[in-house]
Amino acid sequence: MQELYQQLFTWSTQDVDDSISGVIIHALGMEHVLVERFNQLRSQMELYVSHEVEMDAVIITALLFKILI
Repeated sequence: MQELYQQLFTWSTQDVDDSISGVIIHALGMEHVLVERFNQLRSQMELYVSHEVEMDAVIITALLFKILI
């Protein structure tokens, strides 16, 4: 999920927003309905990725704790 998020929403350079959102804004305008939908998707994916990272940390901590005991 993290890789998909990065491919969709990160810029390849600092100067040009070539993310999917940037392409939509450039092609269709800031007010187009797809801009809002992709912003919602981005927010949902950010929550999912955040949760995924937290769960990985919990699993690693549990495994380390088990090894140390």
